[in-house]
This record gives sequence, structure tokens and C-alpha cells, in this order.
Amino acid sequence: EASSLSKATSNFPIVQLELDSDGNPAPETSLAVTSALRDCGFLLVKTNLLPLELQRRVIRASCQFLSSNSDAVISHPSDPKKYAMLQGVDDLVKYTTEKDILKPLTEWYCALRKTKAVLLRCIA
Repeated sequence: EASSLSKATSNFPIVQLELDSDGNPAPETSLAVTSALRDCGFLLVKTNLLPLELQRRVIRASCQFLSSNSDAVISHPSDPKKYAMLQGVDDLVKYTTEKDILKPLTEWYCALRKTKAVLLRCIA
């Protein structure tokens, strides 16, 4: 079993995405991803592409956006949830110009797309 693969429980594989100097997945990362998908059908991903500091900024920005009066924010009809169904960063700029919201959410969106690209390279 690859060193990049660990178990959160006996049923949930966690894969640390290790990248080489060119930003490509290391061979052991690709092996861990494909093994987890083959053996379990899914995986949890740990990556430096989505650092805790960015996650905190995104949560603050999301809370700020969801408490705004934006037309994109929808209140759930039967509980106090609020949400926004946006199609990426280009859609977000239609609803806010606040840099405290746009910057972290744009970074998050790009980091998620990069993470997806790495995962796709792993299984290619």
C-alpha cells in the first residue's frame, strides 16, 4: 500500500496529494488515488493546495456574502439556511464587487480546480 494512502476508518481512504516540482502528482500519489478508487470507489483528499488559512478566509467571505442582500442569496423555505447557486467565479462577480469576498472565493475556486486537475492526472 502506498505511503500517501492512509485510513480515516476502515472504510474511508485518505490520500495526501504529493506534487513534484512541476506541480504534477508524484507516482506514489497516483498509485494511492487509483488504489483507493479501485478498492473503495471513493477517497478523501488532503492537499496543501487548500491550506487551512485559505479555508478560514473562504468561510468568512462566504458568511459575509450569504448575509448580504445579494439577489443570488436564497433563504431556505423551511429552516434558517441561506445559500447561493453560482456557476463559478464569473457568476460571483455579477453579484458582488467586494474584494473581501471575491479574493478568497476566487482563490478557493482556483485551488479546487487545480486539485481536480491533479486528481484527473492521477487516474489518467
